[in-house]
Amino acid sequence: MPHTRLYKAVSDPKAATLQIETPDKANAVYMGAWPLAVQGSMSDYAALLLANEILGGGSQSRLQERLRQQEGISYGAGSQLSASAVEPSGQLTLWAIFAPENRAKVEQAVAQELAQLVASGITEVELQDAKKSLDQQRLTTWAQDGALAQLQLDNGRAGRGMAFHEKLHAQIAASSAQEVNVAIARWITPAQLLHVYAGDFAGAKNKAVTNSRP
Repeated sequence: MPHTRLYKAVSDPKAATLQIETPDKANAVYMGAWPLAVQGSMSDYAALLLANEILGGGSQSRLQERLRQQEGISYGAGSQLSASAVEPSGQLTLWAIFAPENRAKVEQAVAQELAQLVASGITEVELQDAKKSLDQQRLTTWAQDGALAQLQLDNGRAGRGMAFHEKLHAQIAASSAQEVNVAIARWITPAQLLHVYAGDFAGAKNKAVTNSRP
């Protein structure tokens, strides 16, 4: 039957910090997100993929290195970039898993890493590592029949072929640190971020008070 696909408009940013109490939950979870009017065919998309890989997409990302390796306040942390194939509608998402008593430290570390990314950009070493990581992800994904089948379904929906993906990865390989930094400055605005923390924060506070008593 003839049909019209519903247009998915990008949401307006709703900057806020929310806390959800989950009593008796051992681990707490942080999620941060803000909408981006980006599309997979946009010229900045390759640069944003590299920026995300450096921020939190890769195993050696800034968020993972800061929260888990350096400070030991998170069991895992990262970020994810999504972008529609058919319209300018996407999102950048941050996440972390941590002990409830470390909430303030996680909040500070994430804020500092975002501020540093926007203020100073990325380094050439980070850029080359991110390119290698994304290329390896591509090769691994394209070696799986299920992933290729899903990719072809997405291509059919968007009216494109595999040449699109070859072009995208060529753009990734050719991107400079300056181009990535320009895309970061254009698209990433930490002040627009919605932060959500879920965990047994009241229980952690009570435990800290109890432990501090003589």
